[in-house]
Amino acid sequence: MAAGITKKITFHCTRHSFGKPARGNGYGHGFIQAYLGHKNITTTQIYSKMAAQQMCEVVDKITLKRKEA
Repeated sequence: MAAGITKKITFHCTRHSFGKPARGNGYGHGFIQAYLGHKNITTTQIYSKMAAQQMCEVVDKITLKRKEA
């Protein structure tokens, strides 16, 4: 209340607040599943939906380096 937040925030909200950004930062579903304690990966996928733009940003971070002979 002191911060002026009027929306009711529940513990369930914190799970979404972790899952989606974690996936957006490149963490795999397996890590997120273990962290959130899900038995089924499809449950984890609900929490970690990514927008197409976020997926492109993750892919853009990948760099391939050639081994020098």
